[in-house]
Amino acid sequence: MIKPALRDLICAETKAARLKSNSRRTQVAYVGAPGHEQAAATPAMPPARQAARLVSPLIRPGPLSDWGFATAFCRVSEGRSVRAARFEYVERGFKDDLMTEIDPARLKRRLIDVVSDGRDHVRLSHWFLDQGDWEQALVALEPSEVHLEMEAIFEPEDRLQETAAYRQLLSVAALGRPQIHNGVRLSTPELIRSYFEHYRNLRLSIERHGFLPRRQVSREISNAFARNMVRSSKAELQEREVSIAISADGEPIRIVGGHHRTAIAQRIGLTRMPVQVRLVHAKWLARQVQQTGLSPAKALMAGIRKLSYLLIISTFWYKIYIDEICLSGTAVV
Repeated sequence: MIKPALRDLICAETKAARLKSNSRRTQVAYVGAPGHEQAAATPAMPPARQAARLVSPLIRPGPLSDWGFATAFCRVSEGRSVRAARFEYVERGFKDDLMTEIDPARLKRRLIDVVSDGRDHVRLSHWFLDQGDWEQALVALEPSEVHLEMEAIFEPEDRLQETAAYRQLLSVAALGRPQIHNGVRLSTPELIRSYFEHYRNLRLSIERHGFLPRRQVSREISNAFARNMVRSSKAELQEREVSIAISADGEPIRIVGGHHRTAIAQRIGLTRMPVQVRLVHAKWLARQVQQTGLSPAKALMAGIRKLSYLLIISTFWYKIYIDEICLSGTAVV
């Protein structure tokens, strides 16, 4: 529970941020960085992120964490920063409140993680709050190489080598440019077959056990996936939740992590999939603060719950509508 004095301070800061945002904010337009530039331009573990990972275990949910989040939100809202709140800090402060469930079919677009703002390259997944223009950094989830590859794991095993995905991986390996997955170069037919075998087993595990949050994956299941030529124990241990970003208008967008799992869930036709909110647009959060009258931290949690509810309920009624259309024989426009 936030003490009255602290709550009043947060509310005052938030109100001031809303009043100033229209006149002082200049929105930065992002463009997705070419693949060959991404690793060199923005390393996955720069010094600032290393420091955040070291300090974040000290953070605990509570008034101090809420105040820090409100301060970061005000900084972005006032236009003093384009982005704020390191993800590691937010994850420790909110813990499971960042987890929710959505219908994987509602994920239509992906936000490119490494973007250019015209001056620098930025890895968006290192932050939690952002006020940039994402439109030019969004790409459709399908068609993609990952979806094509995951389609292949639904083919009979003896027909794998006939699939377009297998032939594509084999051809680039023959040219000396093998694809790299989980740090492994798929340079031989044996490694390519092992790659597809790994994801075929993942598909069977999801069908058998359901789509589980990472924290609920048993050690037995985890160890089974680590015993593979293309999947090390370290890679399995570091696997994160499927991550989403929430756009300015509230659209859930897939961001880093969970490419293959999302494609499998969509192909199977699952109606619910656990995800972790990793990035939110400041405009969306400002709207939640305005609508609820809550502090930024409380408004965030309320907004995540509301978003999950709306996505699942709307999908439920849409499927009832489709079922009725199919039974009546009426064409769907």
